[in-house]
Amino acid sequence: MKTVGQRIQGLRYIRNLLLVFIVGLLVAFYVVVPFAQAYQAIRPSRKPVCCICPADSGLDYKDVTLETSDGLTLQGWYIPSNNGAAIVVVHGFGSNRIGALPHGIMLAHHGYGVLLIDLRAHGESEGETFPFAWESDEDVLAALEYLQSQPDIDSDRIGALGLSTGGIVVLQAATNSEHIKAVVSDGAGAPTAKDSMLSNPWFLAPGIWTLFKSGELLSGVSSAPALVDTISQISPRPVMLISVTHGPAGEAAANRNYYAAAGNPKILWELSDVGHAGGLFTKPEEYEARVVDFFDQALPEAK
Repeated sequence: MKTVGQRIQGLRYIRNLLLVFIVGLLVAFYVVVPFAQAYQAIRPSRKPVCCICPADSGLDYKDVTLETSDGLTLQGWYIPSNNGAAIVVVHGFGSNRIGALPHGIMLAHHGYGVLLIDLRAHGESEGETFPFAWESDEDVLAALEYLQSQPDIDSDRIGALGLSTGGIVVLQAATNSEHIKAVVSDGAGAPTAKDSMLSNPWFLAPGIWTLFKSGELLSGVSSAPALVDTISQISPRPVMLISVTHGPAGEAAANRNYYAAAGNPKILWELSDVGHAGGLFTKPEEYEARVVDFFDQALPEAK
């Protein structure tokens, strides 16, 4: 039979094991996993640009090479305009211009010029890292410069549409250039620690801080300003935010925060029973009508 001292010693041993286990879980949850996620997030795997192009939908287009202000070469497609206006269309993380092609085709069928680009570190564009899209507004600004030089485009009638991470990118670009006259952001998440902490439960805050701080350390790039702090700079240019209610963690909350912080005019369209950035595929007629009408109203032809 064990003595009282032996029993106490056994209980202490079990307690210590439990403490070690709990601390290990916390370290994994708040440090190891966020660090691994940051490493993966800043180095997207490239998908090939192949097998489909605008010509497959009967659209004329040309290959485009762009130079960013920080020295990267980007590749894209330009579909000429029939109405004097143009839209930069931006894909999501881990995709390329093909991922945004259906949206570009939709706009082209309504007369808009469309410039589809491969973001840095994606598709056929240069770049090795993609730290939470903190630098990728430069990609959209390079696309904007290209469109402003085209003879078929009125430089006061250029908008941008972004999907998922591309939605973040076009919002960031519009805060840095007044020449983007209208923005549709479909499925934007939270690109900074502040945006993410405001969009997720409080107990995730330590892991969120580790995630974004790890991104800074691994990439050598400082975090962009929080969108909740900058989105108001787009006003009085119109913003349309599209979000799903049952998508990636924090998407709906993030877009509600952006909507609350944005100046007028602004629209928040929340979709239920739709996959992430999947509105065009699940509700094609309504999506096309809403988005095209938004750009028609925001980028009218001169009278």
